[in-house]
Amino acid sequence: MIETTAIIASARIGWKLLAKLPVLGRLLLRWKFPIVKCNALLVVEVSANHGQFTLQRIRPAAGLIGVEVRLHNHLPFQIEFEIHELRVNIDSCQLLTQTLNVKCIIPATGSATIRLPELNLTDQQANWIRNRGRDCESAQIELYWRCCSSVHDWTDQRSDDSLISVNQDRT
Repeated sequence: MIETTAIIASARIGWKLLAKLPVLGRLLLRWKFPIVKCNALLVVEVSANHGQFTLQRIRPAAGLIGVEVRLHNHLPFQIEFEIHELRVNIDSCQLLTQTLNVKCIIPATGSATIRLPELNLTDQQANWIRNRGRDCESAQIELYWRCCSSVHDWTDQRSDDSLISVNQDRT
């Protein structure tokens, strides 16, 4: 009878430990992967080298198209990546600030590419680019994002220089 009671008590302890494993696993991952390490192991590349300012008068609105964000997750857990703001600066002048809500889930040790939607320019912004008379512009693109995972939630930003072509009517 004593052996049966001991076996049942041991089984109860084992089930209680199993029920707590997700919490223990999360604590272990938090210890092994602090936010600083998570930032280092999530590689974000902003590429607008295939992007262009479309300024033709036949289009309903001028815009910036072709901006891509490449993500490389070197972490052992999946991440939900959300871009919440994009800024474009030309010659230290802030040309465009766009609030976005673009989300992507990156699998553990996986990659993803996000092609951003067309970013509309105002008439004043389009005229400013037209009046510069260049075929391409060197732009600094700032990207602000938020990451959510089972281990941590954090926000960060990145700034990259890109060469953006200007597609406009010739007079």
